[in-house]
Amino acid sequence: MTARGYQQRAATYPAEIAGVAPPRLLGGLLHSGTTVAEIPSGTGHFLRVYAAADARVVLVDASRAMLAAARPVAAGQSLRTVCARIEDLPAEQVGPVDVVVMPNAALNQLAADADLGRVLAAAASVLPAGGLLLAQVLLVDGDRVSGGCGFYDPDLPDGQWKPDRRLRDAEGRELVRLRRQHHQGDRVLIDFSLTRGDEHLYDHQVALRLFTAEELHDALTAAGFQVAHRLPADNGAQRSAEVLARLPATRIPWRTRTVAEAGEYWDRYYNDEFVTGLGTETIVAALHTLPPVGTWMDAGAGSESLLWSIPLAAEHLIAVDLDTDRLARLRAYAAARRPRPAYRTVLEMCGRTEHDFTARCRSLAATLRADCLTGRPLPIAEGSVELVTQFGLLGLAATPEAFLAAWETVHAPLQLGGWCAGANWVSTSAADRVELTEELYRQAFQACGITPHLLTCEPIIADPDFCAVWIYTGRTA
Repeated sequence: MTARGYQQRAATYPAEIAGVAPPRLLGGLLHSGTTVAEIPSGTGHFLRVYAAADARVVLVDASRAMLAAARPVAAGQSLRTVCARIEDLPAEQVGPVDVVVMPNAALNQLAADADLGRVLAAAASVLPAGGLLLAQVLLVDGDRVSGGCGFYDPDLPDGQWKPDRRLRDAEGRELVRLRRQHHQGDRVLIDFSLTRGDEHLYDHQVALRLFTAEELHDALTAAGFQVAHRLPADNGAQRSAEVLARLPATRIPWRTRTVAEAGEYWDRYYNDEFVTGLGTETIVAALHTLPPVGTWMDAGAGSESLLWSIPLAAEHLIAVDLDTDRLARLRAYAAARRPRPAYRTVLEMCGRTEHDFTARCRSLAATLRADCLTGRPLPIAEGSVELVTQFGLLGLAATPEAFLAAWETVHAPLQLGGWCAGANWVSTSAADRVELTEELYRQAFQACGITPHLLTCEPIIADPDFCAVWIYTGRTA
């Protein structure tokens, strides 16, 4: 699948998908004011259904041309568009929404290029507690695919071209879309060709991954969903199966509360003059020993990633946090490019200049809304980053099991030979937090194949809320 392929198809795509039947379960999920995100949307598969319910709509697609072509189709509707790939879904721009709709075997398409669990985790990131996911999916049942979709017929012989759409262009001339398919294990390649008389307009290929109902159920569960309902495919009507899943209304208590909310934390720590005795000097010194990296992910980033960026040398920073307020503060601070007094002190400690700080502000490549403490996969591909950090995140885990699950999730994107670093403060009052011990850290390192280079516990004397801080660095074998 290429962006250019979809750009070529954008003009005719509304007509190409006009015959796609909406999910049978969709009508019961929509009410006046419901916010629904269609991911990926193309030009919008079910805009009439959304409009009839007076729902607010967010179309999410990787093709700008598709989204541009959607606007005239959705004239008069409450519509937002977000151009993004599912792997880089900007959750704070898309959500929170009440319902995510994945239409017309789109989940099978996405799973051909990305891990199914991570695709579903990305969908979960734009939903609140109790949010719904509805997907039209192609499922393997034994050696047969149940049902079909708007561009796939399990009974069509491989390699055989079939005219499957007859359309009209703006001048009323007939267009014919041809389609053929090729099965390769659990993958299907679909070729499209559009003609107008003897004129050839485009060729395009998409890929599908076929999975079982059990695989889908396991991936949904890993992403934090509970399967609420499943409708079987209708082979006679060429309708795909439908799966409705829900995030729990009450999230599992994996975490405890942070020491301060976004605004208070912003003003209390690292704002005015630098405060010694919090362990910051040791953390900065440890980070300064790490080699330059290309991509760095800061998990549970909050608003302070740019402080930790000062001793580091990273080309691209991806900040991940559940709190959109903290991420908004981080983005605004990066845009301002003016270091606060405490940051100036850290610049001096590291022999850096304000020009260096400006470069670090520019390195902020993305902010992603995701919950790093549930043990669910993050919407970042495995092996895609060279450095993973967290500062204060894992210390919020409620139990050793939650700590280890979150540690594994946070470090899954780390590539072989990549580095990790972080710090977790020991609270003097939060008895519901996990007890941080050397044994727990070493168990976490071993589970992820990380060799620790530094693991130390430093006393804290400057903050009555904390008595110590655990600081570590390590590298994957």
